[in-house]
Amino acid sequence: MSLALLGAGGHGSDVFGLVETLVASGESFGKIAIADDLWSRSERFAKRMNFERIDSLEAGAEFGDVVLSVGYPAAKNAFVERLSSLAWSAARPLVHPSSDIGSLARLDDGVVIMGQTWISPLVELGPHVYVGYGATIGHDTTVASLSSIMPGACLGGDVTIEESVLVGANSTVFQGITLGKGCQVGAGAVVTRNVAPGTTVFGAPAQVHKGRSD
Repeated sequence: MSLALLGAGGHGSDVFGLVETLVASGESFGKIAIADDLWSRSERFAKRMNFERIDSLEAGAEFGDVVLSVGYPAAKNAFVERLSSLAWSAARPLVHPSSDIGSLARLDDGVVIMGQTWISPLVELGPHVYVGYGATIGHDTTVASLSSIMPGACLGGDVTIEESVLVGANSTVFQGITLGKGCQVGAGAVVTRNVAPGTTVFGAPAQVHKGRSD
């Protein structure tokens, strides 16, 4: 089946780099496309592996199995809502060959796992979850759909991450914590207690960002 990346920004470039690595290691996707309405910096894709350029998200979703190649959960949600009238399907998980996936981990369709990550046993990653370079996810952790774990983040065991959560780069989430739907954890934050839905926290230990809590 053909593969379509939806999003041609910097994050899309990173995900395309993962696809290039997988192809070089022998995986086959058939035709590959990158779709976006705005190609403001198309030069980032020049002189790279051949792909078909598509100038609308809708046409990209109809091209083949889909990867949401945008990083922020809000952008993922917007894409899903926009494409809701189309009969599109998520691609199988894309996992960098340098990553280590523990036993009985479950990866739903649309998951993207970048290089040098460690996914412990019995972890569950929902549809369209993104795990960035060098992130670690502890045992029995659940990450719900459309969430993004950014590079270098460290999640302890038995963490629960609800839908559309952003966990910032190099942040730490202690064991047993729950991150509520739509919350955001700032880069480098150290989360020692549960975070309410729709809340932004930052710092060490993490504190609510005033004016950003629902």
